[in-house]
Amino acid sequence: MKNKFTFDTYLADVLNRVTFITGGEFKASDVKQYLEDRDGQSEALAKLYHNEYAAQWSWCSFNDRMHRHINRVINYMGGSRTKVNHKWVYKVKSDMFDEMKLKAQASSPFNDGWTKQHYENELHKLNKQTEAVS
Repeated sequence: MKNKFTFDTYLADVLNRVTFITGGEFKASDVKQYLEDRDGQSEALAKLYHNEYAAQWSWCSFNDRMHRHINRVINYMGGSRTKVNHKWVYKVKSDMFDEMKLKAQASSPFNDGWTKQHYENELHKLNKQTEAVS
């Protein structure tokens, strides 16, 4: 049976969540804090890392390696990184962040029918704009 996630796709999923929490901009310390609060995700990343790279690695150490992986995935996602006060700050494009916010609102179980439909319509408009630009 093939794994559903690869290391990069699972890390991209984690970074999407961190981006949503931090408002589109984050540091490696935000990722570490997020993973420390969620042991299951940290263990899953360690397992996927071991499967793909045949090495053991703790996400609380090896800062350079963590930045290398985060940067690769953020670049793949269309984001960027800059150095601010001797720390790497990762940014995700605002349109991608807007899409994540709309998806979260549209799929929220706490919305009534009208609100959910509104966010689904807004998401549909955003998708059409993105297709028109491409």
